[in-house]
Amino acid sequence: MPVYEYACHACGHTFERIVRTGDPETPPCESCGSTETRRILSAFARAVSGGLGSSGSSASCGPSKGFS
Repeated sequence: MPVYEYACHACGHTFERIVRTGDPETPPCESCGSTETRRILSAFARAVSGGLGSSGSSASCGPSKGFS
């Protein structure tokens, strides 16, 4: 089951939720109870997708220098 991160528009609280089939698409805020929440991109997803080039390898990788 996937874990998603959510942010509350009303109070700014962020929280994680394990999503099961049949669960509401956007759960209420754990802090204030508001239903004005939205799913956000997790820190893990940003780190993985942000550091890779289109070929699937790191953009900063290149031939090693100074070693024989």
